[in-house]
Amino acid sequence: MVVEDTALRDDALARLADDLSHRLGAQEVGIWLGVGPTAATLLAVSGGVAADLAHAYEVVNDPAVPVMAPLIDGRPAWAVSLDDLRERWPVMHELPVGESVAYAFVPWVNASARGVVVAGFADGDAVSDTRRADILATVDEISREFAPLIGSHASLAAATSVYDVLFAEAPIGFGLFDRQLRFLRVNDALARLNRVPAADHSGHDIRTLLPDAVDVVRHLETVVRTGLPVTAEVSGAREGETQREYYRCAYHPLLAADGGVIAVGATVMDVTAERTAQAERDALHASERAAHEAADRAAGENANLRDLASRLAAAATAAGAAAAIVRAITGVLPAIEAGVYLEDADDPLLLRRVAHRGASSDHDRPEDFDSIPVDAAMPVCVAYREGRAQLFAELSDWEGYPAELVAAVQASGTPVVGVLPLASGERSTGAIYANFPADEPPSSATWLFLIAVGLMSGPVLDRLRLVDAERRAQAEVAALHARLQSALLPPAGAARGSRVLTAYRAGDRRLILGGDFIDHVTAADGSIAAIIGDVAGHGPAAAGLGAQLRTAWRALHYAGTAAQDVLPILNEMVEAQGEEAGLFATVLCVWIDAGAGRMRHAVAGHPAPLRIASDGTSTAVDVTPGPPLGIRLRTGWTVGEVELEDTVQLLLFTDGAIEGRAAPQSDDRLGVEGLRALVAEQAGVADRASLTGLVDRVERLNGSALADDIALIAVDVRR
Repeated sequence: MVVEDTALRDDALARLADDLSHRLGAQEVGIWLGVGPTAATLLAVSGGVAADLAHAYEVVNDPAVPVMAPLIDGRPAWAVSLDDLRERWPVMHELPVGESVAYAFVPWVNASARGVVVAGFADGDAVSDTRRADILATVDEISREFAPLIGSHASLAAATSVYDVLFAEAPIGFGLFDRQLRFLRVNDALARLNRVPAADHSGHDIRTLLPDAVDVVRHLETVVRTGLPVTAEVSGAREGETQREYYRCAYHPLLAADGGVIAVGATVMDVTAERTAQAERDALHASERAAHEAADRAAGENANLRDLASRLAAAATAAGAAAAIVRAITGVLPAIEAGVYLEDADDPLLLRRVAHRGASSDHDRPEDFDSIPVDAAMPVCVAYREGRAQLFAELSDWEGYPAELVAAVQASGTPVVGVLPLASGERSTGAIYANFPADEPPSSATWLFLIAVGLMSGPVLDRLRLVDAERRAQAEVAALHARLQSALLPPAGAARGSRVLTAYRAGDRRLILGGDFIDHVTAADGSIAAIIGDVAGHGPAAAGLGAQLRTAWRALHYAGTAAQDVLPILNEMVEAQGEEAGLFATVLCVWIDAGAGRMRHAVAGHPAPLRIASDGTSTAVDVTPGPPLGIRLRTGWTVGEVELEDTVQLLLFTDGAIEGRAAPQSDDRLGVEGLRALVAEQAGVADRASLTGLVDRVERLNGSALADDIALIAVDVRR
């Protein structure tokens, strides 16, 4: 019989310990398993005193402890009293003992393992010469029953001991699982990858602790089933995150003497950074290849140039690539200082230092040279303007430069300075400089290395500089979009006596400004005025006109403008502002007196609002539509009035809410009837979450992001 279940095995060992204690007449019994030549681990105990002390002797690896004596020399040991015990093994003066006064330490050996039985007795006569043969025979008889219980336990104990030593501080993740895929061991590195404390792993099924680790479970089950190792790479995004993570994993079986799988070890390495960098390396492969060719021509397969080319290929920004250049120059060459200047992204008449490394970083205010006019009498500026390299090896090489610069060079010990232009095609983009000690000028090979650095770096830096500029431009456009779009929306807040909720969702042209706008004002008496509108088109002109209409409406409201005059005034604004761009706008204005149960409205080509009953059903308000604003029709707008009666909410919306598809891939549009059905399904608009949920449902029915923006205003008009 082979006992696989851990709980059953431990229970069986405990019963054997109890049986052995009873047959020997001992107060306490402990069964130890040998792990390697000089260590033992406690498997089972019998007797309350032994159990209390078990934690102190769970693992023994000190040869001076008596339990180790039989393991080391294979012979039993005896102590007829506590004094005898402490005299033979002085370490026992310091270690705890139970209530026993005499001890027997008896080795046992079977086909699968070896170990020691320790029996404690209340009387020294229990281990007298006449009793010892019986003790040995009893231990030998019962130890034969250990084999089916200890075979896999011994292998697993030895394996976990080895793994604890090898992997506890390893930088890669390590885990050990039993056949039921429960965690037996996990090091700190794997705990960090799992985002679960190491102590919370032990004994837990991986399928419960990490429910998303489906691929890992599949590989572990394969190893348990086949007994063969598996190597794989797994990837995925954590819940709520979009960034994919990549892990290189190896799963290997731990086998018992009979070849059966007793556990599975797993090593896990996070290779996310490697995979992310791969995309950048691929994109820069052509530049890297050209850089290698330049390096080969200039320095004959120079290994340092190849290393720099790899670093340039991995750089994501111009500053990162420039930092790699100065590290290569100061790390490989005897240069004491190096720097990189590039054209200033904001001022074409300046060169800006984007990387610097070396002696002057510690003194002489190097920030004074962070920006230099391109026409300055400085070596880097000359290299940039004229596109030629120059080596300043003697003081005479500085002839023609400003006297104060020459004096500064002399004061610094007249270092040797090399300056090289950076170019992309025929155009200069910057310059590199490197300073060398006066007594160690650059050799021909060093100068060739610098020239090769300049040749290979120019195109890469120029491309990354443009990428940086594009990133900045995109960030500025996004910020401008957010600022302008916020001008189309009212400040958050709830009306006194009624509740006003708003929602806005941009269409799929996320960085193309939309013209939908909304606003609302609550008077001291609780009455509410609101406007919702849509300027035809997208872009800054449409967004700007929408913001102006919203601002003008608010000003007209506070000025006390009569309702019948609002749309004509707004129409004049649209005609004046939108004439050149051909813009027009649809607008709905409402004035709500919830206390009196009435609403007035004025419509300029805009969808009518929905009045929602307490059960969520709704109907469109019967309005008299006037023409859109800005189409040269200057009359036709009227102010209507309706009784709210059993209405509990009013819903105002732009056409983006009804022009999406009625179902994914459908040619039918949602329409007002479809919107009414969605409102009814969610029993009205109870709060901000349900208003946002309504937008979500419209978008899901469309099957993708909506092409047009959506703006909604929900007003609770219950008295």
